[in-house]
Amino acid sequence: MKRSSFFRRIAGLLTSACLLATVPAVTPAFEDEDAGQVFGHYVAPEPWKEGVIELPAYPQRADLLVVNINTGGQPYTIYIDPASLSKDEDGVVRYTVVLISTADVWNVSYEGLRCGERSFRRYAYGFDGEWRDAGDTAWKPIIGLGINRYRKIFYDYFMCNPSELITDAEQILRNIRSPSRGLLE
Repeated sequence: MKRSSFFRRIAGLLTSACLLATVPAVTPAFEDEDAGQVFGHYVAPEPWKEGVIELPAYPQRADLLVVNINTGGQPYTIYIDPASLSKDEDGVVRYTVVLISTADVWNVSYEGLRCGERSFRRYAYGFDGEWRDAGDTAWKPIIGLGINRYRKIFYDYFMCNPSELITDAEQILRNIRSPSRGLLE
C-alpha cells in the first residue's frame, strides 16, 4: 500500500470520528418531553376522571329520533332522545336510549359510551315516566350481542367512530339521521 493512500484513509477516519463526536451535542434538541419523557424519567398521565352526571328530562314520544339499525329480528325499534345527547369534556357520549316493542312496551335508560375505551355505563333506568338511579355502576366492555347490540353500532358508526373526529352532539345526530346503508338491513 502506498503511503499517500494510507494517509488518505487515516484522514478519512479522523474526519468521520470528528463528525460522530458532534452528534451527542445535537441530540438533546430532539428529546421527547411532550410524550411523557422529561430528562429520562417517565411522567404518568393524570388518571381519567368522569365528569359530574345530571339526569336529563324524561323522554317524550314526540321528541324521539328513530335509529334505523337492524335489530336482528327482535320485535322492537330503537330511539334516541336528541335533547339528552351530549359529548362531554371527559370524552363520554351520554344519551337516553328507548327501545319500544311492537306491544308498545318501553325499555328506557340513560347511558354513556367512553370513546377510546370501548366501554359503556348505565346511569339510570326509566320506569313509569321517571328516572330510577342505577347507582354507582362500573364501566363494562361493549359486547355487541343480542338486545345490547345497539351499543356496538352506536359506538362504531354514530358516536365514537375512530375513522372520523366526532366532536359534538350535532355531528352524532347527523350520523344517526343519515346512517350507512349496511346498518339498515
